[in-house]
Amino acid sequence: MERRLAVYTLVLILVFLSIGGRLAYVQVVRGEHFSELAQMNRIRIIPLTAPRGNIYDRHGRLLVTNRPSFTVSIMELEEEHTDTTVRELARILGVPEEEIRAKIEKHPRPFEPVRIATDISPEVHTRIIEDRDNLPGVVIEVLPVRDYVGGQLLAHLLGYVGEISERELDPESPVWFGPGYEPGDIVGKDGLERRYDRELRGTDGGQQVEVDATGHPVKVLGEIPPVKGADLILTIDAELQRVAEEFFDQWTARVRSGEGFEEAFPDADSGACVVMKVDTGEILAMFSRPAFDPNLFATGIDRATYSELVSNPDKPLFNRVLQGQFPPGSTFKMVTAAAALELGKTDPEFTVYDPGYYYYGGMVWRCWRAGGHGRVDLEAALKYSCNTYFYEMGRRLGPEPDPFIEWARRFGLGVPTGIDVFPKEAPGFIAGSDPSRQAWYGGSALQAAIGQGHDFTPIQMAVYACALANGGTRYVPQVVKEIRSPDGEVLMELTPRVAGTVDV
Repeated sequence: MERRLAVYTLVLILVFLSIGGRLAYVQVVRGEHFSELAQMNRIRIIPLTAPRGNIYDRHGRLLVTNRPSFTVSIMELEEEHTDTTVRELARILGVPEEEIRAKIEKHPRPFEPVRIATDISPEVHTRIIEDRDNLPGVVIEVLPVRDYVGGQLLAHLLGYVGEISERELDPESPVWFGPGYEPGDIVGKDGLERRYDRELRGTDGGQQVEVDATGHPVKVLGEIPPVKGADLILTIDAELQRVAEEFFDQWTARVRSGEGFEEAFPDADSGACVVMKVDTGEILAMFSRPAFDPNLFATGIDRATYSELVSNPDKPLFNRVLQGQFPPGSTFKMVTAAAALELGKTDPEFTVYDPGYYYYGGMVWRCWRAGGHGRVDLEAALKYSCNTYFYEMGRRLGPEPDPFIEWARRFGLGVPTGIDVFPKEAPGFIAGSDPSRQAWYGGSALQAAIGQGHDFTPIQMAVYACALANGGTRYVPQVVKEIRSPDGEVLMELTPRVAGTVDV
C-alpha cells in the first residue's frame, strides 16, 4: 500500500513538473510571441474611406457630391462566432447566407472589416443596434456615398461609380486601372468618374481600434484621417443642360403621341444633343437619350435592375454622343461644297438647272423636291439643299472617294475628336475609306456628295458645325475647365486646344 502511494505521488510530481515547465516555456521563452498574438486578436484596423471630389458646372452649381450612409461590416472572428453572425445578419438584411460568406471569403485583408451591405435603411440600422448582443463582430460604419444631385441630368457625361472588378485589377487585362488599386475599392466606371478617377478618389485613412471578445470596437488607439479627392469644374452650364434635356423630352413625347403631326411615331425616344461654344470648343450641354439615374449604381446596383438596363432595347447606358454613328445626310453638303471650291470644280457663279432629277450612269437620281429648284448657284443650292446641284459636284469630284475622305477629315469627320471623356469615341466612317466595309461603285460619288454612305458621331458633327461657324478652326471638345484641391486651390487649368484648321 505504501509502495503504491509512493508511485502515485511520484507520478503527480512529474505531472506538475511537466505543467510547470510548459507554463514557464509559454511565459518566459515564448511570452513575447503569445503576447503579440493576444494583442493582434484584440486590435483591428478600420479603413476610413476618402470622400470623392465634388463636380461643379461652370458657374459653381453642384452636380455631384457625397452623402453619409450606414454600412454594415463584419470584423474577423473565430469560425463559430462567424457562423452565428452570418445567420443572424442574413435574416435581418434579407439576403442569402451564401452571399455574405462569399464576401468574407473574398476579403483580401485580415484584421479589417468586411463590408456586407451599404446604405442600409433606418429600420435595418435600428434592428442591428437592438440585436447587437447576438451579432458578434458586426459594426456599422458611416461611409460617403456618391450623390448625383440632378438624377439622370448629365448621366452619360458624369458616369457612375462601383466596386472595382477582378478584370480591372488584372495588369494583363485591357481594362486594368493601373497600380495603386485594391479589391473593394470604389472607382469610377464610366464618364468623367472613370476618366478622372485618380483625381476624384482621394486618399483613404484608417483607425486602429481595440475590440472586445465579441469583436465590437471599444477604444480608438490611433487614427489617420482620410483626404478628400480633388474637385472638377466643368465647362457645362447646368441650367442650359436642364432646359435642353427637358425640351428634348417634351418634344419627343409629342412626336410619340402624334400631337401636331400627321401621324404618331411611338418609337421616337432616342437621340443625342451637343451644345458647343464655336470659338473655344467648350461643351455647354451634352446628353444622350434614353438616359439612366447614376444614383442606382452609387450603393451597388442589384442584379434585377442592372439586367433591366442592359437588356433594354433602347440601350439607356449607351452614350450616343460619343459612340452613336449616324448618316449626316444633307449636312455633309458643306464638305462637298468646300472640296469643290478649293479643288476648282466649281465657283460661286456656276449654276446647275434642277428639274427635280439628274441622269448619271443610266440611272435617274432624284432631288428631294419634286419638280426641282430650277437654276441654282452654290449659295442657292446650300440654302435649299438642292440634291441635283450636289450630284453634279459629286460627278466632278469623283469617281474616286479620295476628295470626300480628305475633306471630311479636315473638318473632323470620321476621326476621333479627342474629347477627354470615357468611354472611347467611335471613329465614324467616311464612304469609300474602307472597301472591306463598303463597296465603291460608279454612283457612290453622287451619294457621298449628298451625305449618304457616311456615319459620324454627334460629337464629330458638333466639331464640324463649329468649324464652319468660326471660319475653319477645329477645336478639341472640352468638358473640364479646372481641377481644384478640396480647399479651392487650382491644381490644373485646362485651356482650349486647336485640332486643326480648314479653309472655308
